[in-house]
Amino acid sequence: MRLFKEQGLVIDSIRLVHIDGPTGKVVSDREFPRDKGFWHNLAVRLGLAHDTMVVNGFQAIINFLMLSGQSATSFTNVGIGTGTTPAAVGDTQLQTPLVIAAATPSKITTTNSNDTMQLVITFSHANQGTLTGTTVAVTEVVVANGTVNGTSIILMHQVYSPADTMNFDQGDQLQVTVKVNAKQG
Repeated sequence: MRLFKEQGLVIDSIRLVHIDGPTGKVVSDREFPRDKGFWHNLAVRLGLAHDTMVVNGFQAIINFLMLSGQSATSFTNVGIGTGTTPAAVGDTQLQTPLVIAAATPSKITTTNSNDTMQLVITFSHANQGTLTGTTVAVTEVVVANGTVNGTSIILMHQVYSPADTMNFDQGDQLQVTVKVNAKQG
């Protein structure tokens, strides 16, 4: 017998802005999930399709935090990579990592006061010295609780196409904004 029928819902979005280094002009500006129409949105609500993949690690952390006296490392790191396999709920890391770095976290209001976590970071050679190359095809983003791929727990994973082809050697920047809102469903 089921006593409670309340459901939780995680709403998330990722905005990617590719800025050309030499000119400072925006090359691309896109946000996931994209509105793909009624049938796609219905499939997402029914769990038959996904826009941004919230992974199993997120569920494990939520259950852990509900135990008395527990604490966990905050999910304030964002990573980018070049993997192209679609995201899956069992993902535990970037497929082909470039870098995972600390983002600037904040709480913003979507519906109720401070109901959304926002992470903002700009990836560039100037900010992360390890980012080099003239044609780096960035295609994936993760939110993690650490900066080491494979040992950090990831909250969400997005693989997208077409790639943002970055020329980090000439100063290209990729500004990433992630918003996560957990609410009653």
